Amino acid sequence: MDSKSMYEDLWQNVGDWKNQGGAYRHKTPEAEILKFIDELKQKNITGTVLDIGCGGGRNSIPFAKAGFKVTGIDYSKSAVELAKKLAIENNLNENQINFKVLDILQEDPGEYDIIIDLGCFHHLPPQARINYLKHLHYKKTYFLFCFSINSTKVKGVNPSEGNSDIIEDGHYTHFFTKEELDDYFKDYTIHEISMGHSKKFWILKIIK
Repeated sequence: MDSKSMYEDLWQNVGDWKNQGGAYRHKTPEAEILKFIDELKQKNITGTVLDIGCGGGRNSIPFAKAGFKVTGIDYSKSAVELAKKLAIENNLNENQINFKVLDILQEDPGEYDIIIDLGCFHHLPPQARINYLKHLHYKKTYFLFCFSINSTKVKGVNPSEGNSDIIEDGHYTHFFTKEELDDYFKDYTIHEISMGHSKKFWILKIIK
């Protein structure tokens, strides 16, 4: 099974939000994204937001609630359908937030003031990361939340011991070193690379 089919099955199994669970198949946004929204407010940064790999929309919703105009994209049709239902549940209309099926590796999503990625980049093999960066058009800000090489055991593998790649049933995951992130984003002015709420994740911020 390839990654796209796997994600489609996973999101179908959520079943109209009746079977929430797992690391991301739920409605609760990442704490780090809520902190980031507060940081943007303090810096008076506003505008349009693109959520790459939005899944069920849990990290898109708080941006819309904070007054940003949001677009969430995912290549899973089932995920996008759930995200639209979550927006309705939160009394948000299509002028505030919009979700659509789009594969960033195949189609340019356009230019946005702010781009966030919480879970897409670390599932891309090396060449796909290059294609991803070609489609990364932001005016002000980029926020990346990705797996760190400092992670302890994940699915029986210990990245901190040098196992930086996991391939399971055709699904690829990479655990980044800080140096790798520096290299991938060397053409950008990086504001910060720091650890997330646990050593499992890096947070990379580019703020203009």
